[in-house]
Amino acid sequence: MGDLIAIRHPMSGNDDYSMNIGNNLAENTAVIQMETTVDELINSTGKTLKEVNNRLEGEAGAYLLVHCGGRKLGIGDRIEEVTKQLKKEAKGVPFITIFTFGEYGSENQGANTCGGLMLSFTAFGK
Repeated sequence: MGDLIAIRHPMSGNDDYSMNIGNNLAENTAVIQMETTVDELINSTGKTLKEVNNRLEGEAGAYLLVHCGGRKLGIGDRIEEVTKQLKKEAKGVPFITIFTFGEYGSENQGANTCGGLMLSFTAFGK
């Protein structure tokens, strides 16, 4: 799919040292180990909602904010800090947040994909 970057996270290791991955990997796919801190996971939520608002033409009427369940597990007991970030950036606009396992969406490449450890935030105009 060209320069599309999608996160695929390991699900489990096998006795033969292979791994089960959250999605299929095409042959010859480059794999890069990524890492982040809990602070970065938390702060990225407010930053992402701010970016959504900057792209929106007009005013937001509501938001659907999808988080990967793995991100929630990584954030753990600090999840209330995510709530504070989202409330601050939503500025009173109603939102619903769900934590799923695998996120679907599309971007400028025009094709749908499924990734993991992602945020998939959508704004609905008034």
